[in-house]
Amino acid sequence: MKSWTWIILFSLSLTANETFDTYLKSCTKSNAKACFDAAKYISSYGHTFVKQNSNTIAAQSAQLYKKSCNLGLAKACTAYGMIFYADPLADATKNDLYFFKKGCNGGDQVGCTLYKMGNN
Repeated sequence: MKSWTWIILFSLSLTANETFDTYLKSCTKSNAKACFDAAKYISSYGHTFVKQNSNTIAAQSAQLYKKSCNLGLAKACTAYGMIFYADPLADATKNDLYFFKKGCNGGDQVGCTLYKMGNN
């Protein structure tokens, strides 16, 4: 690989770390969108900059989705519900529908669709 390619990859890595840190700082100030973005970032790129195993990364992502949901971001409620829906060990019958409904009540159409599908 050419040296300029490594420079680009290194720059992208720094940008990812800085972006994630910015999201986390805003999340600690009760910014629902920042918590949601941090959760998405950790889900997608956590393995590249968080030195932890995938279960820990998934747990951190879930906590951030839940916090964002509790702060009122409807799509975060739906995303948090999807964690229960996708986990075969979770008691999905309680949790996924609750969070899909919460997302739907907040205006997230995906949450509405998933809630309706789960109630049939």
